[in-house]
Amino acid sequence: WVGMCGEMAGNPELAPLLVGLGLDELSMSAVTIPAVKAAIADLETDAAESLADRATDATARTTVYEHITEYDQ
Repeated sequence: WVGMCGEMAGNPELAPLLVGLGLDELSMSAVTIPAVKAAIADLETDAAESLADRATDATARTTVYEHITEYDQ
């Protein structure tokens, strides 16, 4: 398994990226669980994997943020 804990794992905007990267366990504070759970429930696996591919190919941090923002729209 691949997991992550902390603030990043509890950020629903980053859930598509983390799932697309192959993470299968996220540990977060209890208050963030509902939002992250909802974000993951709405995911299309192929789209999340495509987002992860684009993010890992990016050469600038701002480009990664742009890909994440585009995915959320």
